[in-house]
Amino acid sequence: MSNLARNSSNTTPHIWVTIDNLTPGTIASIEAKFTGNNAIEIKTNDLLAFTLKLRGHELFDPSKKISIRIDGKSFSIKSPDSFSFSKENGTWTNKKFTPGLTSKQKGAEGPLYEAVSSNHIYVYGTADNPSAEELATRRAQAMDAATWALNRGFHQGTVLIFPRVIADNAIRQSDFALCNLVLFGTKETNSVIAKFEDKLPMHLNEDADDYGLVYIFPINQRYVLVNSGLPWWTSSSGSGGQTGGMLGGSRAGSLSKSNDFLLFKETNDNVVVTGKFDNNWNLPSEAINKLKNSPFITIK
Repeated sequence: MSNLARNSSNTTPHIWVTIDNLTPGTIASIEAKFTGNNAIEIKTNDLLAFTLKLRGHELFDPSKKISIRIDGKSFSIKSPDSFSFSKENGTWTNKKFTPGLTSKQKGAEGPLYEAVSSNHIYVYGTADNPSAEELATRRAQAMDAATWALNRGFHQGTVLIFPRVIADNAIRQSDFALCNLVLFGTKETNSVIAKFEDKLPMHLNEDADDYGLVYIFPINQRYVLVNSGLPWWTSSSGSGGQTGGMLGGSRAGSLSKSNDFLLFKETNDNVVVTGKFDNNWNLPSEAINKLKNSPFITIK
């Protein structure tokens, strides 16, 4: 029997049930069991699509039809190995889920931490011709975010990792294709944010001095992580978001491993709004309503 629950497609079951689609932010579950030869009973909760991969199962005979009952609805179908189901208008159908080009899917589903979990670079802004002092401050902020201390354990010690830190005017075309981009600033100060202005879901206004906005978004089969205003690690505890464990001291360790966006005031524990984009990378209505009440945010 398979009794599964998850809220990310990064978790791939190693048995014969695979969850293909669910609503971000929900805990979806499926319980599937053979009740006899070529007979399966399935119960689901908050699930939108799944696949049964039955090749080699001792109770499955591919030469005969199989009886599958899902949340009370019965199917009698035949296939050599796998059976896919999707929920349409609240009803289960024998149809494989195919994510749209702009849908959340493996490799393009968030959350925030995913932007720094693979090859990435840190980009600070120069588009508004800042003073030498301001430029040095921006570069120092990006360098701070990029300094990773990886704890390999007692015997091997700690290794410092330094991903690339560059100005927006030094980014290469290959960087867009090969790297996730961690972008600091606003569309007025960072030319890369300005480049993607029409694709990005929201922007923090320049005069929002007491606010910090950070979100992840997929562009050109890579992630961008935009951090405008206060850095995401601004905390009331004074620890600056540095973490222990494998990451040692790392600003990245304070990025959410469950949410896609965060708007905060003064410190990152003073949350204005946080949450997940929906399956099509749109802001959920509840978040839109809260953001509309903020004079410092422009949403697309």
